[in-house]
Amino acid sequence: PFKRTPRENQYVLCITDYFTRWVTAVALPDCTAQTTAYTIFTEYICRYGAPMSILTDQGTHFKNQLMESMAQLIGYNHIL
Repeated sequence: PFKRTPRENQYVLCITDYFTRWVTAVALPDCTAQTTAYTIFTEYICRYGAPMSILTDQGTHFKNQLMESMAQLIGYNHIL
């Protein structure tokens, strides 16, 4: 984690589109599953559309039931 900012953010979620190489970086207050899923949905999927696949590391904020459910509902392949 980074030093807490005046807006209470301490983490950064980086999302890279491997086709266009476009990077989206979003400051986050925590790295919970709820915050991560909400951020991926609002900052990426709602803005650019649902991807075919999302490749993540095996962090607990990515490897959980919420992310599995979101992948199933939206229809993308979540690769851990």
